[in-house]
Amino acid sequence: ALHYAKTGKCFYVENTLITGVFGLAMWDIIFAPVEGAFYHPFQTAPADFRGADFTARRRHLFTKRLQKIKQDGLSPFVLPNLHVKQGIINPLVNWYAVSRQLLILAIERIPLTHWTSVFEYLLTDIPAHRSGLPDLIYFPDTGGYELLEVKGPGDQLQKNQRRWMKHFAANNIPHAVINVAFADADLPAVDVPVAGVPVVDTPAVDAPAIEVPAIELREDGATDDYQTVRRRNNSFSPGVKRL
Repeated sequence: ALHYAKTGKCFYVENTLITGVFGLAMWDIIFAPVEGAFYHPFQTAPADFRGADFTARRRHLFTKRLQKIKQDGLSPFVLPNLHVKQGIINPLVNWYAVSRQLLILAIERIPLTHWTSVFEYLLTDIPAHRSGLPDLIYFPDTGGYELLEVKGPGDQLQKNQRRWMKHFAANNIPHAVINVAFADADLPAVDVPVAGVPVVDTPAVDAPAIEVPAIELREDGATDDYQTVRRRNNSFSPGVKRL
């Protein structure tokens, strides 16, 4: 990730950006007063959230919202909730991973057709598709974006990752598998099940493996990890509010 931060901005977003933007844009629908969905005021999600009929029971609401997004864009539905709902639990929003800077950049750089495409795919099976999303999102200084899945030696794409890669390929969403290895190691083949998914071999630069749980990874090596965010916002607690 630090390699990509040399020529743009690179964020660690695994399973948080696409689902988080969806959760913010669809907040009122997720918490709509559907019969049987809520039975006490301290629920953090509708009772049927992981059920097979969650989308179907709200289909007309999701369809109308997608139409409005296609017409008006994402910002009117995402940015107000980022402020008003800050700290309130939503099963799709990780408050420690989504920042205003990241969301604004993502909304500006990612075409609206790509957003609605991934939203529509997510709606086909939210419990199954809320995971398997790429590790990083890269915004080159020259414009555009790319979703990057990082694989180390011997690592392979999982089934949920394969499904997302297939969807990205079918909808011309820029993505790649990054094959990482030590500089003195032979690069093993990466299991790429979808035709057309690019693989980039990126050897490490004579350094030990390090864990980088950063929200943004910058060229100067500075990181902003989740623990730092917790300390900086030590008065913040998600609690169990639902509004």
